Amino acid sequence: MSPKDVVRERVYPLRTGPMMEAASFEWTQYDSDIVVPEFYGTVTPKSRKAWVEIWDQGSVSFPKEHLERLNKTWDQRNWWTLPAPLEGDLLAFPERSHQLHCLSFLYLFAYRDTFAVLTGA
Repeated sequence: MSPKDVVRERVYPLRTGPMMEAASFEWTQYDSDIVVPEFYGTVTPKSRKAWVEIWDQGSVSFPKEHLERLNKTWDQRNWWTLPAPLEGDLLAFPERSHQLHCLSFLYLFAYRDTFAVLTGA
């Protein structure tokens, strides 16, 4: 089994999604010495800004005609649609944004005593 196939097996929710047709994976071992200090340690205004910048990358458009590939239908809910020139496409947020957003809250929680001092909360 190739590394790409192994990743597809482990990433079950994405395995049948439309993104899998375009996605490619690569095994990488990151050197922890290159992680910039803004992403760990005591919360500072600089670290807060770095975390927001990494997860707040905006939304993407998703073609309405591909909803059935996600087991969704147009009449299932009141979807947010985009204006021209992407009129009819849906407003979507990549999963990575959601996961990084949650991770940033775990970081804040771990340093909540320091963060409370910064915010005055």
